[in-house]
Amino acid sequence: MRLLKSIDFKRTFAAGRRLRCSVFTITVNTNAGQCPRLGLAISRRHAPRAVDRNRIKRVVRENFRTNAMALGPLDIVVQATTLTRAESNGCLSRKLDDLWRKLK
Repeated sequence: MRLLKSIDFKRTFAAGRRLRCSVFTITVNTNAGQCPRLGLAISRRHAPRAVDRNRIKRVVRENFRTNAMALGPLDIVVQATTLTRAESNGCLSRKLDDLWRKLK
């Protein structure tokens, strides 16, 4: 499932806790549902080309899909840093795996 409404993003940013690595910042907050929800905040400032933003989003969504069952009922917002666009897909996936492990 995805976070779509701005109120959900605001709630997650206001009350959530942050986890960081060199390429991603993840903000996590509990939700009342039964499954985790993913929100993506990949800005043009950190990935100026649309092809880079779409690649980053595709990698994050796929990694989230494979790990969603182990995460529990959480609202998760993933933000990219400036270094994100220079990394390979495999490296981005490994960094996300490390962050998911920290959540458990």
